[in-house]
Parts: sequence; structure tokens; C-alpha cells
Amino acid sequence: MAEWLEKVERPNLKPSSFDRKENSCKWQVFPYIGKIPAKKLCNDDIEDLIQTLLAKGYSHSTIKKAVEAIGACYRYYRLHHKLTNTPTDGVRIPSGGRNRIKRIRFYSLDQLQMIQKECLRKHENGTMVYPQGDLLVILINTGMRVGELLALTWNDVDLCRRIITIDKNAILIKNRGSSQDKRYTQIIQDSTKTTSGVRTIPMNNEAYAAFSRLTALYGKRGLIARSRNGKPLLVGNIERTLKRVLQNLGFPEDY
Repeated sequence: MAEWLEKVERPNLKPSSFDRKENSCKWQVFPYIGKIPAKKLCNDDIEDLIQTLLAKGYSHSTIKKAVEAIGACYRYYRLHHKLTNTPTDGVRIPSGGRNRIKRIRFYSLDQLQMIQKECLRKHENGTMVYPQGDLLVILINTGMRVGELLALTWNDVDLCRRIITIDKNAILIKNRGSSQDKRYTQIIQDSTKTTSGVRTIPMNNEAYAAFSRLTALYGKRGLIARSRNGKPLLVGNIERTLKRVLQNLGFPEDY
């Protein structure tokens, strides 16, 4: 199965999609059935795997991905006449584990206005308390994903027409290069999370003002989400700033 991942799946998947599939095999498949010879794996083994994962609290979707990966691997090797058994055929995954309805909570309009005001708060010397405050204001007023904001360039922003074009996404993937000093690296993917994610977003006054302030600070070149020394920002930079804002306001962070 590791051979199938590297030989078949990796060349044909986006890096983030391959990371997810590899992790599914690494954590939900290999530890439980990895020692069973491929030609001896049967339906009972898959059923036992499902029950084990359910007992450990894994969600229906997580288990489904693991079983689907096993099935795809066997289909590939059956097609190439290296395997004849079909261990996932007829297997059903019962609901359970963490598959519960989650209550969605959200901030009120008044709270959002307070968050925006805090994002733009300044020190006595006139500098921003939160260097990424304008970026948070843009997120609040456009509804774009954090990864979409991190991939946004000034070519995607039309201040005259007040329109933002979304057609790419910044993602974290496993660092598979020669340098392993960091486990993950951020890349810009020339597509959004879903095909429907390619879109244009109109700016309201708050978003327009935030973009205008950023233009005055950094000019209109390259990435919009960058540090003062010009380096691209990471998801963690945005998350930590938002956490500070919420903590300073005394707001809950799990919304």
C-alpha cells in the first residue's frame, strides 16, 4: 500500500490531498492491518478494522476515507493482475464515534464591530497594536478563507471597481524536500479548495479602507498578506493575532 501511495496517488493528487490520504493510511490503516499479507486480507479483517476505529472514537468520514483508500489500492493491483481478492466489497460503515451534530456558534453584529475596532487599535505613538489587524478586518468583511487571503496578490484586487478575485489558495503541506528543518511548508496552490471557490467578492467600505491602508504601508506589489520585512505570512500568524484580539476583548475563542 505504501508503494501504491508513492507510485500511483502522489503523482495524481494535489499535495494537500496526498498528505491527507497518506495520513489516513499511516494512522487508520497501517497500525491495525499493516502486518496482514495483502493476498490474505479479507472482509472480516476490514470489518474488525472498522469496529476498532469506531471504538477509538473516529468519525464516520475518517473511517470511510481509510476504507476507500484500501479499496482503491486493491482495485489498482487487481487491474494489474497482482491481487485477486476484494476485501472491501460489501463492507458498510455504521455511524458512530465522533459523528455528532455540532452546535454552530457565531458572534453578534455588535461583537464583530468590537472585534474590528480592537483590530485597528493603535499605540500612543500611532503604530498598530496588531500588525495583521487590517487583514483580520478584510477576512471579517469578505468571508474569504484564511488560505485564500494568504494567497492574494495585488493583481487580484481592483480598488477602483472594489472587486477581489479569488482563484488560488495557500496551503500547508509536508516538507518532502532535502531540507527537513521544518515539518511542513506553505505553498500557493493555483486553485481554490473547491471548484466553486473561484469567484469575485465585492468590497464593502470596511474592506476597502483596510486594503487602502495596506497599500499606503507596503505599496501594490506581490502578496498582500506579508510581514513588515516582506516575508509571506502563515496561517499561524493570522490565528495568533486573532487569538490575541479575542483574549484582549474577553471573548470566547471557540466560535
